[in-house]
Amino acid sequence: MEKKILLAEEFCHCYAHHISQIRADKHIVGKTEAQAKRMSAYLLMPAKFMENIYFTAAEEPVMISDIADYFAATEEFAHFHHRVDGFSNVKGNVGSIEWLE
Repeated sequence: MEKKILLAEEFCHCYAHHISQIRADKHIVGKTEAQAKRMSAYLLMPAKFMENIYFTAAEEPVMISDIADYFAATEEFAHFHHRVDGFSNVKGNVGSIEWLE
């Protein structure tokens, strides 16, 4: 699972970034890392397949751990695609769930 995620992230670096991280400052490196992680999340969890998650959430709650299992990814990785903890039916509509600490 981690190999797939790492390969997707490195592919996104090759596709989108044309800089040397050795010469770049830490802010640029951080930005490119975040972009590559987010892009790889969209690559490995395409919107076309996310529709299945939303349809399921209309019937029963779907947590981020369920999404990670569905796409054979880690929960941390699934959070790059959705910054929420799950989805559920709220007053006839699919809404997001975010746990507050």
